[in-house]
Amino acid sequence: MKNKKTISAWGFIMSALGTAIGLGGIWGFPTKMNQYGGIFLIPFLIALLVCGVPLLLIEFNLGTKYRKNHVMIFEELANKPGKFFGFLQSAMSWLTSIFYSVLVAWSLLALIMAFLPGLTKEDYFLKVLIGQTNANPQGFSQLGNVSIWVLLSLLAVWLLTGLIVLGGVTKGLDIANKILVPGLFILMIIMMIYTMTLDGAGSGLKKMFSFHSNSLLNPSIWTDAFGSAFFMLTTSTGAMIIFASYAPKNQDNVNKTLIIAGGTIIVALITSCTVFTGIGAIAKNLNQPIEKIFQPGPTLIFQVFPQIFAIIAGNNNIGLLVLSHSLAIFFFLSVFFAGISSLIALLEAIVNPVAIEWKIKRSKIIIGVIIISLLVDILFIFNNSAALIDGVATWSAGILQMIIGIFELIGVCWLWKIYPDLRKFNNEKSWFKWDKYGFRILCLIIIPLIIVLNLGFALYQLINNIESNIFVFLTIGTTLGAFFTLITAAIFTYYQTIKIKFNKLKSKISKNKKSKEKESNIVNETTNE
Repeated sequence: MKNKKTISAWGFIMSALGTAIGLGGIWGFPTKMNQYGGIFLIPFLIALLVCGVPLLLIEFNLGTKYRKNHVMIFEELANKPGKFFGFLQSAMSWLTSIFYSVLVAWSLLALIMAFLPGLTKEDYFLKVLIGQTNANPQGFSQLGNVSIWVLLSLLAVWLLTGLIVLGGVTKGLDIANKILVPGLFILMIIMMIYTMTLDGAGSGLKKMFSFHSNSLLNPSIWTDAFGSAFFMLTTSTGAMIIFASYAPKNQDNVNKTLIIAGGTIIVALITSCTVFTGIGAIAKNLNQPIEKIFQPGPTLIFQVFPQIFAIIAGNNNIGLLVLSHSLAIFFFLSVFFAGISSLIALLEAIVNPVAIEWKIKRSKIIIGVIIISLLVDILFIFNNSAALIDGVATWSAGILQMIIGIFELIGVCWLWKIYPDLRKFNNEKSWFKWDKYGFRILCLIIIPLIIVLNLGFALYQLINNIESNIFVFLTIGTTLGAFFTLITAAIFTYYQTIKIKFNKLKSKISKNKKSKEKESNIVNETTNE
């Protein structure tokens, strides 16, 4: 890694920020705010600042110090178990990218439809584009039919993502994020300002910042807050370590961590303001209470915004109709930008270590990963598959990230015996100095205990969800979330060992075959004589 190419400080910030913001900030955060109200901000900020930021800072320092991907770093520190741990992160990133790609496909579909009259019709997205007839399927027979429009959109998303990742971090991802991320900020600010001018926007903001302190006693708000914080910062996935390995080695990682965390919070709040002012406007237009407008779920923003644009369009007013379609294009373009920026990072977290470990061209790895992803994605493109996303996200955007985060903190601060060296590396370059004991105790004891407590709540919540819908949370969610990631990590880890043994077995069979052929020839010659 001596001659490893680097990206500029600005390129690193844009890549990391694009990864962190993604659809977690634009899709996930407003959904949770709609579910819990403004009180969700309290556990979310605690989770982000107390637990997420220290872990992100550690990952940035690991990347900039070792100049390697996460799998190579953890293998160097802990041999085979470390290698498995690194590939477990890659496997989780892969699983996340599979359902995430469907969300990006939805945003692309909505963007295309923003140019056409249909999108501004009420519930057009769910009823026509997705064709949803059952929001809570209990088995495969209730999933409906494959949505051709979603399938075509999904193929386009994976093709674009693959082409960008093919360029690597220094070319593909760096250039793409320098365009996508600033564009995302500009587009989201334009949308927020405009929706705040709509009639009824004030009631939406009041709903958003409603605080019911008794909600803090609900364990689910804390588990969702921690899941959102880890998911939005993209910690425990390997992606941030990879980006940091290409960053300037002398950069101040504390500043970069705070910029990423601050940017993530800002975009999440901007999007939430946009969503809730929109919900307020829709409630006003329909003359209904805000609480009855939309139910929590993965399709929230795709339900809300088409109806906002329908309100703006008015009744056959050409000027307002053009304005509504223009805003629809702006909004869903920003959502698409956010999704692609995260998806390329998740794909890089798989491609980078596998290509280096298996010594195979990036193009072949990318093609293989995308083909398998598309096969699994079939589950998520039926008319009624939206609920399955919640089942898988419970693991990949919650439970697994918390488990990996705990082991990463314990490994760095104790098991792998690298804390003194990492502390020295950080203190030489950053204004925030890790002291000998304080920061270590925080990361080794306090943060893991907080995460373990929330992990317990998450598992309890999962059991309750399984009881309410076995198909979504056990048959699909747990099968993919737990077994897919563990099996994939094991295959990635032991591929070379399996390959060597297979080649030895193949060679042995070949030798035996030749030996038997030789003996057979001798027997035939003897018989002929």
